[in-house]
Amino acid sequence: MRKQIKILFMFAFIFEVKANSQNKVKEFILKNQCGKKVVKLLNAWGSSNLWNENFTGDPNKRNYRSPTQNLGTWVEVLIEKEFIKVFRRTARTDVIKIWRKKDCFEKEMIKTKKLDEEYMARSFNDDTLKNIVDKYKKGVIYAWSPHMPLSVKGLKNIKKLSKEFGLKVYGVVDANSPTESVRKVASKSGISSLDQRKMESMELFMRGSALHFPSLLTFKDGKIKRHPKYGYEKKEEYKKDLLRFGFK
Repeated sequence: MRKQIKILFMFAFIFEVKANSQNKVKEFILKNQCGKKVVKLLNAWGSSNLWNENFTGDPNKRNYRSPTQNLGTWVEVLIEKEFIKVFRRTARTDVIKIWRKKDCFEKEMIKTKKLDEEYMARSFNDDTLKNIVDKYKKGVIYAWSPHMPLSVKGLKNIKKLSKEFGLKVYGVVDANSPTESVRKVASKSGISSLDQRKMESMELFMRGSALHFPSLLTFKDGKIKRHPKYGYEKKEEYKKDLLRFGFK
């Protein structure tokens, strides 16, 4: 899974579609042949219609992604010159529906990913994230890397604010970092074992938490903030961020 995720997101450029333009994504899909079938499927799959447009580098291709009502499940639409492809992605499976534009001929494929179950049980996965978001009123998911010293320092800074704001802070590690490097840095910096779990959450990957380290993603009242905040900050700056995010 790690290799697949790395390839998928290494060169990803994600642009949030503004709230007042969300309906335009639906309208754009509907303008295409087979568009009604695509929208019907997206609704059936529980799309939240909170679309991000992803840069494809090809003027004949448009790519959109949205979370669904189920944490860890995302939908994706790829509109090409001759085909429309719709994906329902989870950490374990990809369901792919393809329509040929000229006659709406359709086919479906299901790709099951082979995962190391022991490794997944130790990782910070979608079940981990869901349990945390459901259990605690508010908190922070902080992604760090042993190869980014400032991300380690930033984890300490945000941890210092946890008691003041009454929130939970969970560290999660770049999945591509060698385990020995994680342990070495964690031991030297006093990072707990809970904050050393590797990121294997589709929800976090899709929201962009692995695009840069550190990244800080907040949740409150069962809802995850749309996108992470990237970059190292001092404690005082993180405090301003938390206040701006509605934490008190």
